Amino acid sequence: MINKVDTMINKVKVPALSAVAAAVMVFATCKLVTDDDAGTRDVYSLRISSGEMSPWVEAESDGYVACPNPEAFAGTRVNGYVQRFQDRGLIEGFVQELNGGGDIWGSVYVMDFGTAEKANDMFVYQDAENTQKLAVSGIAQTVAGIDNSSGDGCIGYGHFDRFYIQVSLGGYADKTDSQKDAKTFLEHFQSKVKNM
Repeated sequence: MINKVDTMINKVKVPALSAVAAAVMVFATCKLVTDDDAGTRDVYSLRISSGEMSPWVEAESDGYVACPNPEAFAGTRVNGYVQRFQDRGLIEGFVQELNGGGDIWGSVYVMDFGTAEKANDMFVYQDAENTQKLAVSGIAQTVAGIDNSSGDGCIGYGHFDRFYIQVSLGGYADKTDSQKDAKTFLEHFQSKVKNM
């Protein structure tokens, strides 16, 4: 009887030791994310808060839509273009609708691609699609650009670390004002990502 108990204990020891070893390996290779880190290093921490970019304010109706997966973007203005983002590795993000005063509006798309390489791939794809490209002074052309093909505004786009950001602006009487605003948005997001 003692031999049976001893054999049973040995059978339990090996799997238990394997489980402990696996747990140690997981904890040794993963970064511990604390509550303090969680709110500051994720894509949602890039949301523009009230007063952050005056005169821009979040639209009262559907001003912010969190998209915890690529499919969630389908109900937003990105709707027809979701596949191009998915194909390049989009993980999650958000859409923020902003009012800039009068008829001026902005749609901000902030997307987490998981790696800087995938965010760069999205940028390269978008840059190749644009027909009227403008440089963003102060930011490398391999990092950010402006599509000036819109009638009453423009689209600023860039990639900073693992994030791809696109800002569609419209309602401007003078398109050069939209280009200045696109530059301001891109610089702002570049700074926010750098300081995460």
